[in-house]
This record gives sequence, structure tokens and C-alpha cells, in this order.
Amino acid sequence: MNLIGIDLDGTLLTDKGTLSTYTKETIQAVCEKGHKVVIATGRHLRLTMPIVEELKLVEAVVCFNGAYIQTPDKQVPSKHSYRAQDIGVLVNLLNEWSCKYVIGAESGYFLPTTLSEEKEKRAGLPVPIQLIENIAEIDEPIFKTSILGTEKELEKVERNIEAVIPELRVVRSGEDSLDVIHPKASKGSSLAWLAEYYDISQQDTIAFGNYYNDVDMLSFARVGVAMKNAPLPIKQSADYVTKRNEEDGVAFVLDQLFLQSKGKRYDFLEKMNMQKSIS
Repeated sequence: MNLIGIDLDGTLLTDKGTLSTYTKETIQAVCEKGHKVVIATGRHLRLTMPIVEELKLVEAVVCFNGAYIQTPDKQVPSKHSYRAQDIGVLVNLLNEWSCKYVIGAESGYFLPTTLSEEKEKRAGLPVPIQLIENIAEIDEPIFKTSILGTEKELEKVERNIEAVIPELRVVRSGEDSLDVIHPKASKGSSLAWLAEYYDISQQDTIAFGNYYNDVDMLSFARVGVAMKNAPLPIKQSADYVTKRNEEDGVAFVLDQLFLQSKGKRYDFLEKMNMQKSIS
């Protein structure tokens, strides 16, 4: 039995945010063989569950880049959060820098009133969105603060932000987003927690990802697989590189490993010359 951790955006999903029939059928077949497939994403739980349900998965779910784990019985035994007062200085600076940001909590998303247009953009999402005048209005644990901007803008913010809030963790989760999470939160630590939860050895873990918030998960797993569409540093941090998300790269590897494999399971990766591929 293997534990398989899979990122969503840019990894399992197409660029349009959908699942191909081949991907769905492959994952269902892998699950039927007794393997544990878990989604590990930066998304809110309410944005994750529709995909989990479409895949017919019944295992744990990792959200907010590892800050939130929900087990199959809908319990949440692992939460890494912070309070509004912990990011007061950060929010003041973001306002001063005219940065857009979204604060994620269990009940939904919170946006400053100056970003009402961002709320309108997210109107169709299955997550409640509340506009606030002051972060002190958030009277519940915060799992993630996402800072939005261009890649160049975020590079500048990232350089300055770690000096402002050294007690929190900053991670790039997309070309247009930078996430502030609890220092103990990561997809890698979540996969390790789930391996213990399912009583599965680290030697029997596999992970798929495409961005910087996936690196620690790719590093923890016995087999870390990056997508061909991932940035070069992510490919270099992985053990193998598969096809692009638009080419069903995750399903391709799972199909070969668990449904088509005969003999030594990982031989096909070497034969395909995928190890440390940067093409």
C-alpha cells in the first residue's frame, strides 16, 4: 500500500481547472488497488471538496498548504493557524504598499473593503467572502494570508516580508500569489503526519507537485515527481519529472506504476529518461 500526495492547480488539474476522464479513471483504479490517494493543496477546504468528490476519494485532505488536515471521518486533528493580531504589522505594510491580499479562515475568506472588486470576481465560489474594515474583526484562527500581484511585485514583497514577520512562514504558491502560513505548516509535514496516521512507511510515499509550496512534499516522499510545466528549481528538487498537467502527467505515472507495471516498479521512469529531466 502506498500513500500518494497530489497537488491540484498546475499538477492534477488542467489549466482550466478541470479533471480529464483519463485522470479520474486512473486515480479511481489506483484507489481500488488499496492505495491511499490524498489531495494536498493551498486551496480552502470548500474549494477542494468538489474535486475530491468528483474523484470519488474517501481519504484525508490537506488544505491551506498543510495548515489544515481533514481526516476521512471529517475530523480536523491537525491545524496550524495564527490570529489577526499576529499579522497586524504585515497588514499595515501591505496597505501601505497598496498590495491586494485575501485572508483565509475556516469559515471563509476575508478581504479589506478596498478590494470589493475582488469579492465580485469570487462571487461564484462555494466559499463565503466577507469585507472587513479592520483585521481585528476576524475573531477566528487564520490559516493563510494570500498576497496577490505580479511575479515582480511579489519578489519585492517577499524580500521584505520575512524581516517583518520572521515568526511566520512565507511560501510562493503560484505566479501571482504569495502565502503567509504558520511556520509548522507545510505539505511535507502533512504528508509525514498522514504516513503515520495510515501506518505507511516513508519508503512507500509518492508526491506530485508543480510549484514552490510543493517542494517539501516532493522532498519528503520516497518518490517526488514534478510536472514538466514546473519552474526549473522545482524540477531540480524532484526525483523525476513527468508530463505537463495538460498532458495528464500525474495519471501517466500512476498508470505506469500501479496499473501497467511488470517487474521493478520504477524502471519505466529511468527508461523514459525522466529522472531530473529539465526539458
